[in-house]
Parts: sequence; structure tokens; C-alpha cells
Amino acid sequence: MDEVNIVEYDPRWQTLFTEEAERIWQALGNDLAKIIEPVVDGIAGAVKTSPVKHLDETGLRIGGKTNWLHVVSTETHTWYRVSPKRKDIEVLAHIKGVVVHDHWNPYYQLQDVNHALCNAHHLP
Repeated sequence: MDEVNIVEYDPRWQTLFTEEAERIWQALGNDLAKIIEPVVDGIAGAVKTSPVKHLDETGLRIGGKTNWLHVVSTETHTWYRVSPKRKDIEVLAHIKGVVVHDHWNPYYQLQDVNHALCNAHHLP
């Protein structure tokens, strides 16, 4: 007959496991961020210098708090950024060309661009 060991459940194990799992995920996230940083920078550069780009943003919840997913896309690239502020367009300050957007007023603060409005927001 096989021996079976029964271990009584202790809630401290769950706390220990949760803390360790969070530490591991944080370390993996930091390593991954370092690995993909050149790729993200390359995508950001490609969309900023593209002659035509589409801008949009949408709200999302992270850790129970509202954040904003900002998107700049071209025919070949899409750059995503998460920010706690909706009006976080300072990183777009030096873009040039045509920006297609949904008529959100802060986009009109971008200098040296031509504005085109996205018809998807105008059609019934």
C-alpha cells in the first residue's frame, strides 16, 4: 500500500505563493521590457515619421484604476502606449504629416500636421 501524506491547509502558504508569483512576474516583465525596448522604439519612430497616421485612445482598467490606451497606427505599424492620463499627447509633439482622428479636441493642439477626420465617427 502506498503511503499518503496529508498536509493541513495553511493560509500563509497562499500569501507566500502570491508574493513569490508577483515577484517572479515582475522580474520577467522587467526583463521582457528590456528585450523589446528597441523594437518598441523602432515602431514608435516608424509611426511618427509616416506621412499618414491614425490616432485614437480608449479607456481601460488596470489595478482598479482608469488608464488610457493610446494608439498611433499606419498601414504597416501600430504603436500602443498606456497612460494614466487621457490627454497624454505630449509624446506626439514632433510628429509631422497627416493625422487622422475622431475630432477629439486635444489632437488639434498638435503643431505642424494636417488634420483629417475619421468618417467612422461621423456616419450614423
